[in-house]
This record gives sequence, C-alpha cells and structure tokens, in this order.
Amino acid sequence: MRICICGGGNVSHAIAAHLATAGHRPSVLTRRPQEWGRELVALRPEGSAGGALGSISSHADIAAESELIIISVPLFALEQVVQELLPHLHEGQIVIMTPGSAEATKYLSPIQTTGAEALILQRVPFISRTECYGHSVHLLGGRATNGLYAQQAESYTTCAPLLEELFGARIGRIESPLSLLLSTSNPILHPARLLALFGDYEPGCVYDHQFLFYREWNDRASELYLAADDELQVLCHACGDEAAQREFIPGRSYYESTNAATLTAKIRSIPAFANILTPMHQMPGGWVPDFSSRYFMEDIPFGTQPIVNFAATLGVAVPTLRSFVEFGQKMASYNNTHQSAS
Repeated sequence: MRICICGGGNVSHAIAAHLATAGHRPSVLTRRPQEWGRELVALRPEGSAGGALGSISSHADIAAESELIIISVPLFALEQVVQELLPHLHEGQIVIMTPGSAEATKYLSPIQTTGAEALILQRVPFISRTECYGHSVHLLGGRATNGLYAQQAESYTTCAPLLEELFGARIGRIESPLSLLLSTSNPILHPARLLALFGDYEPGCVYDHQFLFYREWNDRASELYLAADDELQVLCHACGDEAAQREFIPGRSYYESTNAATLTAKIRSIPAFANILTPMHQMPGGWVPDFSSRYFMEDIPFGTQPIVNFAATLGVAVPTLRSFVEFGQKMASYNNTHQSAS
C-alpha cells in the first residue's frame, strides 16, 4: 500500500518501521530528510528486523500519490504540517492524525474539503523510543485496542478494518470529540509524574541521576493521577454528552487500580514502560528537567489546558488539573534559561 508518514518523532519512526518491515515501503515527510537511511530497523523485544523506506523528503508533495497518510507530529506543529499537505490532498486518500486531541479536531474540516477522508486515531499505535534517528527505533509494545474518531459512520466502517490489518489491533469507533479531549492518558499521566518529581524545582536545582519515568513511579504521582482521573469523571458526567459518557474509561479501570499503591505497582510492572527515561539534560554537577520535551511543551498546554478551559465553561472545579497547568506554566518560564545554559 502507498503510505506516507508525516513526522520524525518516536511515533513516526515506530509506525514507519512497523510498516516497512511488513513490506509497505512507506514514504516519510520530515524536516530532516538528510538524516534518514534507506532502511529503518525495528528493534522489538523478540528480535530486530529492517525494512525498506520509500521517498524521504521535506516537501509535502510526496504525499500526493499516497493512499494513506498518517500524521504524527507535536501538536504545536500540526497546523503547519496540515497547511503544507492541503494542496496535495485529494479524493480517494485517507488521512489519519494520531494521537487524538482536541487540537487535532480543528483540522478535520480543512482536510475533508479536499475530498480526502479525515480521521483521528485516539492513541498512538506503539510505545516506542528512537534508537538512532532515521535508522532504528525500539518498538516496546503495541496496543491491542485503539479508538478511531470518525465524524461519519461510513468513514469508520471503511477505515477501521484497514488500520486493524496494518497495526494488528482492534479499532473501536469513537463518536464524540469530547472523548478525545477528556483523556486519561498523556494530559494527566505525564503531568502527574512531572509534578511529583519536579514540583519543588527552582533554577539551580540539580538531581543526581536521570529518573526512570515509570519504573521509579511513586505513590505521590499515583495520588495526583487518581485525583485528576476523578475530576475527569465528574467533568464527563457534567458535560451532558451521552456518547462521551459512554466512551469514557476511567484511569482506575484502565490500569486496574483502586488506590495509589496498586496504581504505582501496576505502572512499575508494565514491561513496555520499563526503560523509558524522564526528559532531562545532564549539566555540570547533575541533571535538570528538559523543558523542551513534549512532556512539557505538548501534554500540558495542548492536553491539560483545554480540559481546564472546558471545565471553566461548565463551572466545574478541577483543582488538580489546574495545578498541572500552573506547574507547566512555571516550568515553561524556565525553558529559555536552560536552553541558553546548555
């Protein structure tokens, strides 16, 4: 199948490697084409395999001949990528954006005006980390189930079987866009851990090692996560959207945890999470948070903040979620300081 992957991050590497090893020869739209090889190696727990890539370019016209276009870029870059793609989209193409977010829903209509199908895959298909940019990637785990937001039932019926075949996952339909907004994944998972780690951080503070993000997860992070999860449940109940209420899966249920201790044990035990590091920079004397990481630049301003904004329109108090946003804003104020220092 003619497929184009848009983006050069961990997820794009993982999708491209998975598809390449299945023989699809995906093209890659990236800002750094000169750093990509002609083959991409998928490093899986059960072994490694390489697959050939198609065209690699920084020009969006490479998407014109593709049947399937998968966009996985930082949310702050999504608008620019979509605008570059629009002149090259046409009827008969399928465009998938992942991961799902309120931000992504803004671009469904512009894409559909070209005649292409536009859908949003709720969660990224793989847990992954790039080993060598443009050459190899660790595929740490694939999702057994995922959700696909389609404005029209016919679009879901057409596209879900294709994605199920490509990714080996069951793809259920998401009917409400609020299900993309009220996410118990990155918008609350990452801020809970970051706040537990760096809530007392001030410039000049250094840490003696780079923390394992999940394997060293603690009960404080679990307490914050569960409090945010409870606030999302209240917000979902208050929104009045029956589809969103039906589709909402509390984090407690997803992680099969009833309290902080059981959640901590669960998260620490997930094999695919084991070696994922906290985004940090090594500095003279120790380690500091990497404020340029998507954990800070994407998950809070484009994930948590829209949830807090939505809660405000309904008059629902979300103090834990609001504390994530305030923490993110404080950390953002330190970003330029550490970028210049490094």
